[in-house]
Amino acid sequence: MNPLKAFLEELEKNNKILISLNKSTIFCLDNEAFRFLCAYKSKMNFSKKDIEEFSESWRRSAEETKRLINQVLTVDPHNVIESIQLNEARETILTLTKPLADIAELIETNVKIQNDRKKEIEQTKAELSQLSKNLQIPQIYLEVAELGYPMTVCTSENCSTVQKISNTDQMQIIYKTVCHNHCYLEGIKLETFPQPQLLNCWAMNKETEVCRICGCVWSLHTHINFTQVKKTKMVEDENIKIKINNNEDAHLIKEQMIAECEEKIEKYKKEQAIIIETCTRFGSFLKANAILPYNDAFDAYVQQCIKEEERCVAQGASQDKLVALKRLLSEYRQEKEVLERSMKSSGVKVSVEEIKSLQQKLFSLEFTGAQIKQLFEANQEGHRKNDGYFEMHVNPAKYFHSKQKSSWRFGSMLPKMLTGLGTRSKSANAQE
Repeated sequence: MNPLKAFLEELEKNNKILISLNKSTIFCLDNEAFRFLCAYKSKMNFSKKDIEEFSESWRRSAEETKRLINQVLTVDPHNVIESIQLNEARETILTLTKPLADIAELIETNVKIQNDRKKEIEQTKAELSQLSKNLQIPQIYLEVAELGYPMTVCTSENCSTVQKISNTDQMQIIYKTVCHNHCYLEGIKLETFPQPQLLNCWAMNKETEVCRICGCVWSLHTHINFTQVKKTKMVEDENIKIKINNNEDAHLIKEQMIAECEEKIEKYKKEQAIIIETCTRFGSFLKANAILPYNDAFDAYVQQCIKEEERCVAQGASQDKLVALKRLLSEYRQEKEVLERSMKSSGVKVSVEEIKSLQQKLFSLEFTGAQIKQLFEANQEGHRKNDGYFEMHVNPAKYFHSKQKSSWRFGSMLPKMLTGLGTRSKSANAQE
């Protein structure tokens, strides 16, 4: 009871949710009598004393059940539709969180490339022959590949590698170590990073909390449903190409090329600002509608991006993107704090309808909207496939009778019960 009291005290302190522990909220139900009836019907033998004790257990459980039903009848009906809508909005947010962190990081990569391109053009002579060498514009995108099944991979330095992105001086981290293929683990919390449920993954040693495959601690692992790798797409500037072919003024063409770089940088930054603002509103919604303490996954994912970029810098990458990611995280935290203060003072909350509107706004972004939608749908599909399978972790000891007063074990009569159920099922099918 003490752990429950401590949890409820934290709930009241952090979430302003008061749940009292008293006679009207505590209902003590026991399944011993039901287990007894199952065993009795399976021709198990019991003493008179055992039967009396199980009868008393049944009586008390019946009284508690009636009291529970009477208590439920006094409570105002719950709006089920509202709960469904809240849950759908929550699932949308959690499914979008990592994609948004990935896209925010991708934007920094493309901004760095555009800045480098701008500097290169500025240093290029205003001659058509020289400017024509800069017609190809590199764009970085995420190539998504569905796995068809979930897997557990290690993100540690020893189990991943730093790889250069083609046609750029940018680098990325590739997870090369798969610790558990086809990992159909239930209960993976998308809103947390690292994911504590991975302690139950087949690959983890439960005693040492270290992976049996790679030897790294569990917290350095992650659960994925698809792979994503940064790729470079070279896009030719058709407008500038036409001007060069028409022998237009080289100085004006150079100025236009520089202006186009600046325009793209500005658009990327505006889209990133929209992502940051959206994530703060998502976080506010989750916090306002969460019973359990809210975990800021976007913050955690960006921190992971920063750690990976630090590794890239150690391998020779520029500091610019690392500095930009740290600035991104700082801006997000500041905006989140301002929003929370504003909503607390005004009493206004983010609605379910606003969540839907924000989602569509993200999908319609000029540069990154299509990628956000692609990652969102890949996440959805991965979760759908994972829902079709599951791993069950069973502690056999809990299925044995807990009291010393009886010598029988529930596990010993389970085969008989299953046989009986199978016989009844065949009989029913024959009648149909």
